[in-house]
Amino acid sequence: MVGPYQFKRPSVFRSFSRRRLPSLGVGFLTYHYGYFIVSTLVASGILWGANNPRGGLAYVDALFLSVSAMTLAGLNTVDLSTLNTFQQLILFSQLLFGSSVFVSIAIVHIRRFAFEKRFAHLAADRLQLAALSKELRADGSRADVQIAPTNGVLEPPGDGMTISNAEFETPSAPGLHSRESAGQPDDFHIAQEATLDRRAVHRRDLDQKQRFELGGIEYRAIYLLSWLVPSYFILWQLLPGIAVGAWIATYRSSVTLANGLNPWWVGAFNVVSAFANSGMSLLDMNMVAFQDSYFVLVTMSLLILAGNTCFPVFLRLIIWTLSRFLPDSDYFRETIAALKFLLRHPRRCFTHLFPANHTWWLLGAVIVLNGTDWAAFEILNIGIPEIENLPIGARVIDGLFQAFAIRSGGFYVVPIAATRISLQALYVVMMYIGVYPVVITIRRSNEYLERSLGIYEGDDKDIGDDDTIYEHSRDAKKPILHFCASQIKAQLSNDIWFLVLVIWVIIVIEAKRIEADPRHFSVFNIIFEAVSGYGTVGVSTGYPGVNYSFAGEFKPLSKLVMCVIMLRGRHRGLPISLDKAVQLPSDIGENAH
Repeated sequence: MVGPYQFKRPSVFRSFSRRRLPSLGVGFLTYHYGYFIVSTLVASGILWGANNPRGGLAYVDALFLSVSAMTLAGLNTVDLSTLNTFQQLILFSQLLFGSSVFVSIAIVHIRRFAFEKRFAHLAADRLQLAALSKELRADGSRADVQIAPTNGVLEPPGDGMTISNAEFETPSAPGLHSRESAGQPDDFHIAQEATLDRRAVHRRDLDQKQRFELGGIEYRAIYLLSWLVPSYFILWQLLPGIAVGAWIATYRSSVTLANGLNPWWVGAFNVVSAFANSGMSLLDMNMVAFQDSYFVLVTMSLLILAGNTCFPVFLRLIIWTLSRFLPDSDYFRETIAALKFLLRHPRRCFTHLFPANHTWWLLGAVIVLNGTDWAAFEILNIGIPEIENLPIGARVIDGLFQAFAIRSGGFYVVPIAATRISLQALYVVMMYIGVYPVVITIRRSNEYLERSLGIYEGDDKDIGDDDTIYEHSRDAKKPILHFCASQIKAQLSNDIWFLVLVIWVIIVIEAKRIEADPRHFSVFNIIFEAVSGYGTVGVSTGYPGVNYSFAGEFKPLSKLVMCVIMLRGRHRGLPISLDKAVQLPSDIGENAH
């Protein structure tokens, strides 16, 4: 660890405020929407153009599938087994690139890049001041050029980071050191001339050791996350993909071959879909063929948790385990310090890493909600032939798997239409609130948001200009129930009007079908489908005689409305722009004023 880290807003960067990096925090939602809209339009064109025979897949269906895969909604208007391998591969890639874990990887790397770019600017400014001091001495001037802060530590943007001055000392400034006297080449390969320009120093000119010294403990923590989260993303899908593929190839190959599919490909697709919490499956009957396949159901249940609601829980567990069991040697000392920093100040670095008490709260919420779904499945389905005919062990495991899948996973192990209507009504509620535990935890753990909501009592005007909220007591927090209630109220006011509007629009479009077949094309089924799409779940009541989702029976205009529903629903759980974990250093410095 390089120097102490402090919880004070860095004042030195006020002098550099004129040169800002592009703001990620202010336009984060816009960038996110742009990424999803552009990628779905491109992928839909490829899906439609790759169809063979030509015209077999309508463009509106290609667009629907593309939006559904990218937003992880998981609904499908055609059987995926009828698509060719290339089209299935396009959907597979969209499941990867639309995953919330993958998007969070991009955020971490953007922040790391922003820090490194700022380091290069800082290095150039320091070298320019050093060159000016040298020129003044050469001219016989005795002007005192103050370069380093009095405490010998220069703090870049972002609370908790420090900069060691060892790399920039000159003979006249205690915080700077000239390498010319030692006959050593300059570390940045740049001549220290009075005309030195910022553009002369590029982030690539700084090696990793220099970045660690400049960035201190917070940058080291972000750098660690930039490797840890991608490893989590890859290993959680690679290893189960091999295991599930091998199991299906050994014990259930006949099921996949009946759909004209390779068992290894089905295993890989299902694993990626489970981790992404999409629910898309290449098999026409989804997971019904695996009702008694305990290994597949348990593995995919863990993947559903790891890729969404329990991602913060598992990530914190991994970081805690590494911090406890890595050898306490010189080689790992800095890494352990960064791990402990992540455990103490998780929300300063990452959107989906929470303090211990918030993590326990999230885990408890997941257990309660999934336990409710599990118990409801077992109790409310008593007397249903499709459930009663299952062995006791399979019924228990199927109920547990369906509980994990209904809130976000999107798979179904028994046809939803075969379950009790009371259970289906509960599923509508669970699909709608599925995002709440993570969203509330993100916002509850975001001190910047808490301050803006008045959870920190006292007038902001009493806070010193160089202070941050980390220096103030948290004893004055209002109860968590007050915060949760305010967040739920805000979420409901933001969601309900939209859902009511789009459901009404679909009912207007499909009015004749509803009147002609009120039993199967019912208003409840439309509500179920819309909520499933908005919650990006993917569970559907279906329609008699077909295997695809109920939305497959909609008119083209209704399918387009569903695309809008899925796209908006994918953005429900995003951190707001005020969230520090999606801000660049320049944004943090700006908001601190």
